Amino acid sequence: MKVLFVAHGPNQLNGPNIWLTRILPRLRDRGISSSVLFVMNRNERCAVVGELDRQGIPCYSIPRGYTEDLTVHILQFVKEFQPDVFIPNLCVPAYFAAGWVRSAGIPTIGVVRSDDSFHWDLVDEFIFGQPRFHLSAAVCKSEYLEQSIQKRQPPDTRLMRCPSGAPVPPQCAGFDQARFGVTYVGRLVERQKRISDVLSAAERVVKDVPRTEAVIYGAGPEQEAVKRRISSFAQPERFRYGGVLLPDAIQAEIVKHHALLLLSDYEGLSTALVEAMACGLVPIVTNMRSGISDIIEDGVNGIIVSDRSSGVSSAVARLASDESLWTKMSKAARATVEKKFSSDISADKWALFLKEIVNSIGVGKKEIVIPPAEELHLPPVRIAEGGMSREDERRLPTTREKEVELEPTFDQKIDAEFLNPPLIPEFIDLFIVRSSILGAVKKIAPLMHGDLLDVGCGVMPYRSILTSEPSKVSNYIGMDIESDIYQADVDVRWDGKAIPLKDAAVDCAMATEVLEHCPDPGVVLGEIKRVLKPSGVFFFTVPFLWPIHDSPWDFYRYTPFALKTLLEDAGFRRIEIEALGGWNASLAQ
Repeated sequence: MKVLFVAHGPNQLNGPNIWLTRILPRLRDRGISSSVLFVMNRNERCAVVGELDRQGIPCYSIPRGYTEDLTVHILQFVKEFQPDVFIPNLCVPAYFAAGWVRSAGIPTIGVVRSDDSFHWDLVDEFIFGQPRFHLSAAVCKSEYLEQSIQKRQPPDTRLMRCPSGAPVPPQCAGFDQARFGVTYVGRLVERQKRISDVLSAAERVVKDVPRTEAVIYGAGPEQEAVKRRISSFAQPERFRYGGVLLPDAIQAEIVKHHALLLLSDYEGLSTALVEAMACGLVPIVTNMRSGISDIIEDGVNGIIVSDRSSGVSSAVARLASDESLWTKMSKAARATVEKKFSSDISADKWALFLKEIVNSIGVGKKEIVIPPAEELHLPPVRIAEGGMSREDERRLPTTREKEVELEPTFDQKIDAEFLNPPLIPEFIDLFIVRSSILGAVKKIAPLMHGDLLDVGCGVMPYRSILTSEPSKVSNYIGMDIESDIYQADVDVRWDGKAIPLKDAAVDCAMATEVLEHCPDPGVVLGEIKRVLKPSGVFFFTVPFLWPIHDSPWDFYRYTPFALKTLLEDAGFRRIEIEALGGWNASLAQ
């Protein structure tokens, strides 16, 4: 049996990729040949690929791209590879591709790993969404995840519960009268993992509990901040950053400690938790609704705390001061993994499930029919914060696509000639530019949704276009400075620098012909990024060739390269820059 997994690279040393390095060799021992298609540039070096290569697992790579293009490229690879089972894993374009793969008679299996918006979006889209994208089966990491899906009665997707598991190493942690080691292993990120609270808890433990030491391992967006905070601690020999651990070195390192901190808001069933318990570490965890009750019995093989501060200190103090208690719980933690959560047990379940799926669902392969990227007709982007949209990078609408027909109904305060200047010689420059901007606004309109902030809105000429049916904008917010030029009755006044809204306050933002009037455009872009939700859209236009206007408040003209640099410095990604003019606009000047 040939199974094809999809994964993200390079060097994403996360639970899902570490799981691949452990389960795929074990599946091979059980008669299942697995390969991995990594989404990354072919010339990128990757520690995960290196580990899989070392174990004889074939790895391939495919370049990153927009969702539509990547879906087609994955389908082309699958068509040539001809697996018996296709597993999209965490890759959204691969989940879309799975619809065509399943139609060709190849079973598809998703993996529901965590109790978060991203995975619930996957469930909604690929188990309960459009039938043509339904998965053949899904594997859930915890009882909570499985039961939550089962209650909704999946129409045609089989479910199986199986945690990732971890190896049970020959070495085991041992009590030490001289030191008591506390550790955290995982992504260094605030969302979910609450890394700042982990650091605070570790600092308090080291200060309050004699002979304790704390070591933080991992990588992520907060890595530099974590290192700076740890380096400022008064006793560096007792609190340090241990770096990034490669898959084959994780347990050899954490076995030197005695307790694991896992203070997340949510998990599926944490791989780091199972790894640590297999080494005999006693876990100290918050009571998440998914996973914890599957593996932790409070006071027997771990300690569940109700807070991330004094509760953690008290738990560590109990364990560090009572060798018999720690030893009893350490043995129970390791025994739990040996009996129910080892990598071998996980591999047995997966192997049996794969064979059952192929035998019961496989109906004979057909040729995969691959449509052009522009004819995929994918479901709309899901826009929940932290959901699928973080991995669903669609192309913005292009001039080749049909524009949404939105007939503007103008507010009485708006001069229609702003959008439709007469096509006469003295207005030819305005006609070309404003017609181009109007076309761009109409093209972007389908992506605008929820709370929309119009930065430098002026007389708000595009408000009715962006809020009329079939618009998804529920709340239009016009914002501008006090000005002698525009006296519109706007919703919000600002000083041209600090936007008076809280972080992540709006779903999308726009700024038409505004940035050239900002003395410090980097500050303005940074403020727009701040008030946008993580999955938000920002649309703006700027002139390239244009006379001085609104003097003395006219500061800049931008090249595409300058815009890209400014946007990246402000933290934006998925940047598309398109010229609206050309030689005719220049000639009109």
